Amino acid sequence: MPASRIYWNSFASPAGKLFVAVNLNGEIIRAGFLPPDIKDEAAYVQDDLALNHSGQIENNKYACGEAEHQLLQYFSGERTNFSLKTSPKGTDFQRLVWERLRKVGHGNTMTYGELAKKIGNRNAARAVAGAVARNPIVIFIPCHRIIPIRGGIGEYALRTFPDGQGKTIKHFLLEHETKLEQETKKD
Repeated sequence: MPASRIYWNSFASPAGKLFVAVNLNGEIIRAGFLPPDIKDEAAYVQDDLALNHSGQIENNKYACGEAEHQLLQYFSGERTNFSLKTSPKGTDFQRLVWERLRKVGHGNTMTYGELAKKIGNRNAARAVAGAVARNPIVIFIPCHRIIPIRGGIGEYALRTFPDGQGKTIKHFLLEHETKLEQETKKD
């Protein structure tokens, strides 16, 4: 069996620098934010991808071009839904949660408990929170739309980020979507 290949690229966005990785089929396998103080971007991404994927990892902006294009459309307000396929690695339960997350509409939020009910297990709010925190494909699988029942926006799990920075990005994403939805309703 030939070794698998993973292509990745990074780019600036209004919320911070992002990287996207796709497999040979063009399916998104990883999307994340790069830490602001990153010294060696390629090493960071290679290490990140090696945690859950094997095969040759190559920087290739062309292979990731459509994912980048759709994200930039999202940030410019031209896109509220993504058409690219995702292929996240995780347990069956995590993939169930992530699939349901994709159905939480642009500009909407839901609590962990509500998401647990949507997947048919109303007592699984903590397990759902764990799956949401391990989402490997940010924005495309909109984990930022899940909030705690106690109020506020909650946290945004970003590996190796300084304290509070993930929450700042989550706030930005929610505000961006809310503002766009309000502008759309005015028209």
